[in-house]
Amino acid sequence: MKKRILSTLLALTLCLGLLPTAAFAAGDSYGPDEEGWGYTTSEKVIDLGDISYDGTEKAKCGSFVISIENTGSQTLASEAFTSTANGLVYHLPAISIQPGDSADVTIQYTVPAGRDYKAYEDFFYILFDDAPVESMIQFLPQFTLVEANSSSGSGNYGDNVFVDEWGNRYQGVQTQPGGTSSGSGDAGTLSPSEAKSQYGISISPSHVDFGSCFVGDKVDPITITITNNGSHSVDLDYRGGLKCDDKVLHVYDYGSKDLAPGESRDLKVRLDTWDAASGTAHMEARLLLDGYAWSGMVGGGFGVGKSGTSLNISDFLTVDYEVKDLSDVKKGDIDWTISAGSIDFGVSDVPFEGAGFHKAEKETITITNQGSLPFRLEAEVDTSACERKDKDRIFKTTIGSDYRMVKAGESTEVIVWADSGSWSPGVVEGVLKFTAYYPDSKEQNTITADIPLSIKYLYDGGYVIANRSDNSYGTVKTSDGISRDPYSGNSRFTAKEGSSVTFVMTPYDPTAYHVSDIKINGKSVGTNGLVNNTYTISNIRDNYEFEAIFAPGAAPNPQQPATGAAEPAGWAKVFVEQAIAEGLLPAELQSAYDQPITRREFCLLADALYTKVKGGAAPVDATVTFTDTTDPAILRMASAKVVNGVGNELFDPNGQLTREQAATMLSRLAAALGKPLTDSAPTFDDNGSVAGWASAAVGQMQLSGIMSGTGNNQFSPQQSYTREQSVVTIVRMYNHTM
Repeated sequence: MKKRILSTLLALTLCLGLLPTAAFAAGDSYGPDEEGWGYTTSEKVIDLGDISYDGTEKAKCGSFVISIENTGSQTLASEAFTSTANGLVYHLPAISIQPGDSADVTIQYTVPAGRDYKAYEDFFYILFDDAPVESMIQFLPQFTLVEANSSSGSGNYGDNVFVDEWGNRYQGVQTQPGGTSSGSGDAGTLSPSEAKSQYGISISPSHVDFGSCFVGDKVDPITITITNNGSHSVDLDYRGGLKCDDKVLHVYDYGSKDLAPGESRDLKVRLDTWDAASGTAHMEARLLLDGYAWSGMVGGGFGVGKSGTSLNISDFLTVDYEVKDLSDVKKGDIDWTISAGSIDFGVSDVPFEGAGFHKAEKETITITNQGSLPFRLEAEVDTSACERKDKDRIFKTTIGSDYRMVKAGESTEVIVWADSGSWSPGVVEGVLKFTAYYPDSKEQNTITADIPLSIKYLYDGGYVIANRSDNSYGTVKTSDGISRDPYSGNSRFTAKEGSSVTFVMTPYDPTAYHVSDIKINGKSVGTNGLVNNTYTISNIRDNYEFEAIFAPGAAPNPQQPATGAAEPAGWAKVFVEQAIAEGLLPAELQSAYDQPITRREFCLLADALYTKVKGGAAPVDATVTFTDTTDPAILRMASAKVVNGVGNELFDPNGQLTREQAATMLSRLAAALGKPLTDSAPTFDDNGSVAGWASAAVGQMQLSGIMSGTGNNQFSPQQSYTREQSVVTIVRMYNHTM
């Protein structure tokens, strides 16, 4: 159970007639310090006055109120505890005060048995959880224990001293109304109308109704006004009737209790909703006539006797209330809307050189209470996937594990941070978990929401590409002509997400050395398909290490320059232009449009489409590997079940793609994009030559119009598939998903 923020008010009834008139001095304060601990209090020296005492223990027989304001950024919290000082035992409630809030805390006390009748003064303390010792709140109660019904004590009252039922000692003739001596010091009990007509004491309103609420509701207090229209000052006290002993109702009074003629004072009545309760409370009030003159002075006292004579007002205030139990909560009483279903902080740059620290990012989520009841909101981050190497969390929230109340119809904002610090390039993901629950009912009526969090850290806005080739036998440059040899100072550079990098390898002496192998991230990919000793890494979405291996001797199979149409055919031109505009056609495929496409090149197109439609690249399954390629686009499409190998752990990346293979890949790609195609049997005249494993996909292509025939109602399943045909079908697939 979470600690409650207490706004406990001065109890209306104190047991055993031990209600002294407490006087308060200036408060205590601390901080705020560097760690965010800080507070101010309303009192430090607390004068409890004379406490009537008969020598036996008085359990929780008195109380006083202190106000604490949290001036720091840390939550001031402590469990309920009991503290023993010199003369009394103090009972403190649980405390939890959020930064910027204040709370009024009722501290009860017990007089242990066997105390001496004398004056006492001693400190006691409140130390908050996790706070430094020097931040303790210090209080100094002062009081005098006097023997019940005796004339001994700190005051000099002479012979006519009496102690009333409220625990106070007075001097004066003890009279009933009209001035008749009775020896009791009590002027009797009056009704509210009699108090108004005879002494000018009135209350407005005299009846309040808190209506109906649920356990844990934060109910606004109701203000009542006391007015003295008489000719003498009064010292106002009050006590509770029905239910007040159970701390259901509280009256709160900040000001002095002395009320001069013509003056008014506001009191606040509050409702405690931590337990179910209902009924009507009838509160009584006690008036001390000429209150500020009672310590030995003689005054008129409305004609009812000497100063210090008291009278009681019955049914001074009537309060109706109903606090319902949790069993009355219905479906829909707790409901919310959350302004975001996920948070993507985007890209945070890490400086390529230097310390490598990224900046902090923040986003705000608004949560609105759409139900009829207030709920407490908790927010915490699942740290399982978003911790730095130092175990500190990347994602943080201003709520954390704290909680706050959100009333019906109100909204609250939660700020989520992607914290600053050192982090390697790549994607970091986490989950922000929200919980809303009815106060005190975490096992009941609870709703939750998981908000995925992600941020991508990149060096200078891109991924790191490093050339690890030995330059002893030849040079390695990128297609922009920049040397990337290990000792050139440019071997490590960045490439933007989704871009391509082409390496150009040139032996110093082509007759003496040739490129015998290419390694990507330490794994061989071979040299099949190299054109003019160039190798391209396409659709970059990770860091890469490139290494060209030179071997002695001329190349055994001289590479031929690329050929083919520099521009697409007229029927394909509009599709090619759309593919370039949408980022679906990698730069290395923007040529040789009439040439057959390889299995690897088709994966580049499929990978670009997947990334465009899904808003991110397909995740790579670590169990998906091929011995003849580590191309990232191939591995992503294989992980997404779009492509398969050709057997024996081979993919054959440079093999030409057939039309029926293309139909099958496109069918799987539609499913991977969440837009599966409708099944239909193909109706081409050459259906008999379509492989059984491709027949259903060919039917889907024909029905959807993504692939058409080659003329004369022929599909030509084993015919090679060209680049421009591939681009046309990828664009049609893209339009199908929109």
